Amino acid sequence: VTTMISHLRLHDIDIYVADLDEAVPPSQRRGAEVLAVRRLCMRALGTGCPEVSHTPEGAPYLPGVVRPFSISHSRTHAAIALGPEGEKYGLGIDIEYPRPRLAALASRFTNAEDTQARDIDGLLHLWAAKEAAFKAAESCIPGSETPIHADPDAKRPLVVSDIVVNLGDCVALLPDGRQMRLAFARAAFPLPQLICLARP
Repeated sequence: VTTMISHLRLHDIDIYVADLDEAVPPSQRRGAEVLAVRRLCMRALGTGCPEVSHTPEGAPYLPGVVRPFSISHSRTHAAIALGPEGEKYGLGIDIEYPRPRLAALASRFTNAEDTQARDIDGLLHLWAAKEAAFKAAESCIPGSETPIHADPDAKRPLVVSDIVVNLGDCVALLPDGRQMRLAFARAAFPLPQLICLARP
């Protein structure tokens, strides 16, 4: 169940965020997230917008819509990002809320080359940046079902710990040498949220 939809713009990217009802039971959570994303897409593109589809690899896209597109969920919010009409680059969004558990998980997603920000806020920025960069690297070419792969010849799938993040320069480096530009926004919804965007 969504209660409120907000719109913000970060550079040339439109971001739409909806509250999620925390009272929804876990068994109905996925359905609530799908419904929230559908409502966000209709708010952004009108009632005639297509249903979200997914490539075999799981990357979301909007059939027939030639705009970079990405989806994210936190426990309390759903978000979508839409780039400019006609652009064909990978786009990733991540929405996160601060939580101490990130410190316990840090060894799973950080690496020695990352910015050495290891307090909760620094880890939150690193996690959001890596998630957004991962989504941008594995996203779908807008208007098609062709996924963009970070490294098509890799012997194993890309994982977030492969991505090196420099928070000072707001860049994420993928294993294939591509750089993703990062942008952050803080949103004071009922709970504070950090939003990160990544794009080439």
